[in-house]
Amino acid sequence: MKTLTVKQGQAQFPALCRKEKTSAITRNGEIVAFIVPRKRMAALLEQMEILANPEAMAAIRRAKAGKTVDYPLSVLGKLVRRKGRLMLDVHGEITAEAIAKAVREERDSRA
Repeated sequence: MKTLTVKQGQAQFPALCRKEKTSAITRNGEIVAFIVPRKRMAALLEQMEILANPEAMAAIRRAKAGKTVDYPLSVLGKLVRRKGRLMLDVHGEITAEAIAKAVREERDSRA
């Protein structure tokens, strides 16, 4: 990370905005600001939204603990094709019952 004084940052501001690296701005030897590229800032904001979402964090904890189940794409394909729409719950998610039924059908078709 490039470190500049406030005066240097002001003089180089247009060039710093075009760079794809974060720059630190210092005053009296202490960092007082950062110039962060747009893509990096967007990624940081997205990460902050995920971290602030209790449901997303619970899903991440379940995945890290190995408590998730992977389904083959064929199962999801059957869910999409069933009556031309997904079987969704009130939150707009595929229901556990629909997944269980599709998994049973997939298993039975292989037997």
